[in-house]
Amino acid sequence: MNNGDLLDLKAEESGLLEEEVVQRAEWRAQFCHLMSMKDSLLCQKSRLKWLREGDANTSFFHGYINKRRLKNEIRALLINNVWYREPVTMKEGVQSYFEQHFEEKMHNRPDATMLILPFSEEEVKEAVWDCEGAKSPGPNGYNFNFIKDFWDILKTDF
Repeated sequence: MNNGDLLDLKAEESGLLEEEVVQRAEWRAQFCHLMSMKDSLLCQKSRLKWLREGDANTSFFHGYINKRRLKNEIRALLINNVWYREPVTMKEGVQSYFEQHFEEKMHNRPDATMLILPFSEEEVKEAVWDCEGAKSPGPNGYNFNFIKDFWDILKTDF
């Protein structure tokens, strides 16, 4: 049993004197520093081994590559509560997912003549109803709730 363990036992049983508390804190700081140095040394050793054997045709190299491949492998996908486990079905599931989420909704693209036409009353009403009610479109302070409530009177102004 080392001195740090003895101080830990004494702290649990009867408490420590002020000098012992200071000594214990110093030893813990030294211990943390040494553990950090040990971790750094292990990291450096692993890099050194990789430099020495990483590009060679060794069991270390193949083990590293296999571990990385297994870590990055996608074994199954859950799409819309359906599990896909085979590569072919996974590809089909991913393709159908993205086709559903990124399909073009507007089939009639606007042309130049459509862009210069005046807005219809329905288009303006739809735009007003899409706006949040408490927002004010201008400096007069009338919000969209007011405009919606009095639409029959105000629609010609828009």
